[in-house]
Amino acid sequence: MDLSNPNSFRRQVAGAAMIVMPLVFVLAELLHARFQTEAAKQLTAVADNTGRWYAAHALILLALALAVPAFLGLVHLLGRGRTALGHLSLVA
Repeated sequence: MDLSNPNSFRRQVAGAAMIVMPLVFVLAELLHARFQTEAAKQLTAVADNTGRWYAAHALILLALALAVPAFLGLVHLLGRGRTALGHLSLVA
C-alpha cells in the first residue's frame, strides 16, 4: 500500500472496504442468533447468547463503518461528469 500517493491510497482503501464489508456482514449474519416472533422468546434467546449477540452487532457496526469509504469510492468512480448524480445517489 503506497501511503505517499493520496489518490492511490484512497482507491486502495475504498477497494479493500468494498471487498471486506460484505464479508463482515455475512459473518455477522451467520453469528447472529435467530429472531423470534414472540417477545418473550426473543428475550430468552438474547439472554442465552449475550456474547454472540454482542459480537454480531459489533461486526455489523464495523461493516457499517466500512460502508462509508466503500460508497465514497463508488461515487468517486463516477468521475467529474456525473458528480451530482453520485452525490444524489448517496442521499436517496
